[in-house]
Amino acid sequence: MNKRVVIALVAVLSLGAMWWTYAWAATCLQYRTVGGSSMCTAWSTKGVQVEVTFKDECFVAGEGGGLFSTCTATATATADDSVAFCVDPTYPGGFRPVSCPGVRQFNEVLTTPCEGKHDQDSTGEGGVGHGHHGCTQRIVLAAECTDCCVGVGTGVCADVTPVEMDTRVAAFVGFSEIPVVAFEEHCSINPKKIPFINPLTDPLAQGRQYQCNLVCVDDECVPED
Repeated sequence: MNKRVVIALVAVLSLGAMWWTYAWAATCLQYRTVGGSSMCTAWSTKGVQVEVTFKDECFVAGEGGGLFSTCTATATATADDSVAFCVDPTYPGGFRPVSCPGVRQFNEVLTTPCEGKHDQDSTGEGGVGHGHHGCTQRIVLAAECTDCCVGVGTGVCADVTPVEMDTRVAAFVGFSEIPVVAFEEHCSINPKKIPFINPLTDPLAQGRQYQCNLVCVDDECVPED
């Protein structure tokens, strides 16, 4: 483990309305950065997506006095057991869930800016509180799944969601290209609890949450190819 970066690991915990409007099972890490801070990740379905919440001073002033975030994250996921949703007009709702075995790489297809959690001064004009209370970023990932819908309905795969997956998140603070922390988790969900959420009509809609276990942090992880 890189002791210059990570100073403590916080066990899996539940976070309520403090950061989200409903409870999440989140993995939180405390690490050393400017001022010392922490971050949390929470994975959910539709293909698969992650919310990354920073508790850093993520905002700096730009030209014209506006604020922009210097916190960001990247994410990937790999699964060998998934559920695909095939377009099938004969099935209720039009999308038939089928087992989708085989190794699949889920990569980013949509990333939102890291947005401040709240406007503390309540004026709508930002303020010190806004710039000092971190931000939350959403990353949506998707994978190829056409092979899973061969012979099913129209043969078109609308989406695929992992049942079990291995994830990797790298978090960046400031203007450095070196992550302040990178870590991996193993996540799973009951396949019966995976709903279909159309990625075309509801690109940012959240599905059901995963239960995730922290696997490694920084130097403990096997280097990427």
